[in-house]
Amino acid sequence: MSIIETNTAVVIEPSSEGPTFREILDDVLPVIGVVFVAGPPVIAVAAPWLLLALMLSGPFAVLVAFTVVVLLAVAAVAAIAGIVAAPYVLACHLHRRYRMGRLVLPIPRPVRVGGGRQRAADIAG
Repeated sequence: MSIIETNTAVVIEPSSEGPTFREILDDVLPVIGVVFVAGPPVIAVAAPWLLLALMLSGPFAVLVAFTVVVLLAVAAVAAIAGIVAAPYVLACHLHRRYRMGRLVLPIPRPVRVGGGRQRAADIAG
């Protein structure tokens, strides 16, 4: 980023490249030692929390992985059970309808088309 100073205003021209690592480091280093209202420096508070998060991330990842594996196994067993049970359930249903005499498939009735004059009179009312 380049800064051009004129008599009335400061113009900041964006550069095509992002900030370098050195520029980012120069911005972050002063913040590390900052003391908030007579409290400890930021690094003294952030370091234990970072250590705790890193210590807990491994076991948490293992628990999440085991949970996903168990859920996938349950879904696979349910899918296989559904595939195996579907023909049996269909056969039982059809057998029950056959035994009750309701397996007759309805036959569609032929549609009668009336004469043109009679139909026109019905429509006219």
